[in-house]
Amino acid sequence: MNDIRNYTGIRKNKYPSQIVDLNECARKAMDILHPEITKKQAVIKVSDLPRADGSAQLYMDVFKNLIDNAIKYNKQVPEVSIYAEGADICVADNGIGVAPEYQEKVFLMFERLHAVSEYSGTGVGLAICKKIVELYGGKISIKAGTNGGSVVTFSVNRV
Repeated sequence: MNDIRNYTGIRKNKYPSQIVDLNECARKAMDILHPEITKKQAVIKVSDLPRADGSAQLYMDVFKNLIDNAIKYNKQVPEVSIYAEGADICVADNGIGVAPEYQEKVFLMFERLHAVSEYSGTGVGLAICKKIVELYGGKISIKAGTNGGSVVTFSVNRV
């Protein structure tokens, strides 16, 4: 229920644009996920990220969902790299990855590629990320990583 409420509550008039430090958003997301990060002994590296136009709360939610997925959908010690490439922010992991035929489908509401008994979750996290990124004029995508896992890339309006 909370995920649905969060999804429907994402509106620009509720979260007006401001200048956001994406490094701080990533740090806050990692603080929230600290118990999971510690439990899985995840290694998360954040390179220098730009400032962007948007909502600090919402971009923190994007990072939280992406880092949480990188930890959850992983059968080894999770390694996550967060970095900027031009106007794009990339979150790369060494997890189980997403097959090409599902790379668009995973951003739809309630789309799950695995049984709940295998991996917990509601199938709403990436839909929330997509809605937030698009709210501020960006695009989001996922592809296979060069060494396995996946890379989620989303564009921001750098300031």
